[in-house]
Amino acid sequence: MLLVNVEHNQEYWEFIRKLRTDPDTIMWFRNQNDITPEEQQRYMELYHKDYYVCLLNKDMEPPIGFIGIMGNDIRYAVIPSMRGLGIGKFMLKEIKKMYPNAIAKVKQNNIASISALKSVGIFYRITGD
Repeated sequence: MLLVNVEHNQEYWEFIRKLRTDPDTIMWFRNQNDITPEEQQRYMELYHKDYYVCLLNKDMEPPIGFIGIMGNDIRYAVIPSMRGLGIGKFMLKEIKKMYPNAIAKVKQNNIASISALKSVGIFYRITGD
């Protein structure tokens, strides 16, 4: 697996929006509002340098997850069909190398994320249900 920076590849910006607002994903984020393509465009124009997509290998499309940093806060998600395979943990390990002081805010019922964060030694803060 590898992480690819989305800075120069705007097609990944829409992948991130779609995964972030997917019904099986949105429940795990604190902000559960729908995100329009225009809102995503504006957001990514500001933060694209700190966002990455995960690919199984350099020739593999489409991406299977994303991870990003806003401020010092980690945000990540894996496509539902690939969850439980260590992809989130891989992305967290890689992002920790680049942003060693980043933290995550996680809902208390998101046991999978809490477990992954603990296993790679990333500090997290519980934010509620």
